[in-house]
Amino acid sequence: MKSLEELLNYYKDIKKGMFATSEQNFGSGSGRVELGKNRMDIDSSLLYDTDRLAKAAVASYLASSQLRLGGLYTWGEITLYYAQFHIINAMLRLVGIAPVDKGRKLLLRTDENHRAFTKLPKKDEDAKRIGFTGGGSHREAWRMFGRNFRDWTDAEPEAIASVLTEDPEGKEIGFQGYEFPVVQRNEANYLQSNAGFFFPETDFSGLQGWTVGIARTMGNWDWLRTDDNPMSDEDPPEAYFFAEMMAWDLIKYVIRILVTLEGQYLLEQYIWIIEHLDAYDELREHLKSDLGSISVM
Repeated sequence: MKSLEELLNYYKDIKKGMFATSEQNFGSGSGRVELGKNRMDIDSSLLYDTDRLAKAAVASYLASSQLRLGGLYTWGEITLYYAQFHIINAMLRLVGIAPVDKGRKLLLRTDENHRAFTKLPKKDEDAKRIGFTGGGSHREAWRMFGRNFRDWTDAEPEAIASVLTEDPEGKEIGFQGYEFPVVQRNEANYLQSNAGFFFPETDFSGLQGWTVGIARTMGNWDWLRTDDNPMSDEDPPEAYFFAEMMAWDLIKYVIRILVTLEGQYLLEQYIWIIEHLDAYDELREHLKSDLGSISVM
């Protein structure tokens, strides 16, 4: 599958299940396990996972706004990261890729026509090709997302995946493109040799007031509502807010798929989350309006 249309066509006869893939019993084989054809039960669990992950992404997205409004620069960055992380995992579930057995094995859809799946150990060549290493790391998820979505015809997944290169020009700085979001989160959340990246709002080297002010400015999220960049009169919003814009584009993309498949009730659940969790008021209204444009079949 390479597009939203193909995803909708694949899932048109599937209803979201009541259990996660982690609650399914896929057997205890030590090597490759063929899970059989016409496994609609697995597809139902994958849709369940997708919905829960997308809702977690929405909650994290709103939390990022609220934390920034409070001047909490670091936790605003971390929760934005988790909005991205949850939604890329939702996309992986949609195409039939999910870690199982506590992250040690990979569930993989191997035949779309017959709805066939396998469970792969990390040494399996198909698992390696997809980017699975069995370690359960965040880097693994970003690598798998980059490999599986950079050639999509739809702009939303392709825009994020295409920047997650595995052989970037900046290789000398010690990480590859798909690791960049994780490196950013780690620098904010864990004490590094360059301590200024670690909770800069608490680092009294002279810039702590500026950091708090920047967090509050970013927390207003006016750029998403008006396309005015609060950080610059000359640069477009995406020059500073690429992660925020791409995260919401992909969240909306996934919600559109789920609502088209499941119907109005699911859209109402997402709207409820936005209405009942605190965030910048104009941001919340923008998100609700954006989701309101989704047509329910």
